[in-house]
Amino acid sequence: MVDYLITVLTFVFIFGLAAMSFDLLLGYAGIISLAQASFVGLGAYSSALLTTRLGWDFIPAMLAGIVVATAFGAIIAVALLRLAGDYMMVGSLGFLFTIQAMLIGWEDVTRGTVGVPGIPFARIGGLVIRSPAAYLAMVVLICAVFYVVARRLVRSPYGRNLQAMRDDEIATVAVGKNLLGIKVSVFVVAAGMAAVSGSLYAHFVRFVDPYHYSLHDTFLLFCMVCLGGMATLTGPYLGALVLLGIPEAARFLGLPTGIMGHIQDIIYGTALILVAFLRPEGLLGKSPARTSTGGEPDHAR
Repeated sequence: MVDYLITVLTFVFIFGLAAMSFDLLLGYAGIISLAQASFVGLGAYSSALLTTRLGWDFIPAMLAGIVVATAFGAIIAVALLRLAGDYMMVGSLGFLFTIQAMLIGWEDVTRGTVGVPGIPFARIGGLVIRSPAAYLAMVVLICAVFYVVARRLVRSPYGRNLQAMRDDEIATVAVGKNLLGIKVSVFVVAAGMAAVSGSLYAHFVRFVDPYHYSLHDTFLLFCMVCLGGMATLTGPYLGALVLLGIPEAARFLGLPTGIMGHIQDIIYGTALILVAFLRPEGLLGKSPARTSTGGEPDHAR
């Protein structure tokens, strides 16, 4: 039972990190991109392939995944962020399908639909992390580091530029800010964070395939951000806890295995509807009566 709870918590923090990267785009910068799961997949595949085929340690492989994801993030940002509204969403969706097609079609490298099995345990120097508890501790530490980085980022003048751009792009340009540069940079940062979550996922599950990084996964991250609260940083982790914890609790009800996937989708949809009607700002989001200079509600600091 303890190992089961550790496993669930590990997934919560891994998905929470991916959702926090999406929150930088959606909550702070006001950029709606459907491609975020692609960067998780790029990080997962980069780390998986480098450790299984070349014998790299976990940290260098994770850093390589960050480089790959940020490079693709810069490319898609330059290509798409000159568009606006629905056009950018459609373009990001095309990028998502392109990356998934690449992971399926480039069989000599990615093994196509078979995926990459037998990913080794995370190795850092001479230390091999086999214990679920030890892996959870490493995941929590990495998430804490990126949370601190993201928090300092959004509370800096750069973070205020992001929020100004989200609230009024025309006014942001009028005061002399480089709108395209801000958009590209936040896209790159979000892609790098997503890649870290992908690398952590790959070495925890020890298997990756191209079907784990689809539109469904982007929708899941979107639900986590909306449920927890946009522009909060802590909200995505709470959203991950709720959306991953409730389906896991439902397993103890003895329901048939074949309908569990449908139950998860029902839970995601129901959660969004309830949040939209009862608390549009999310569980930890700012309400009109409660503001914060740092972009977070007072109790989420």
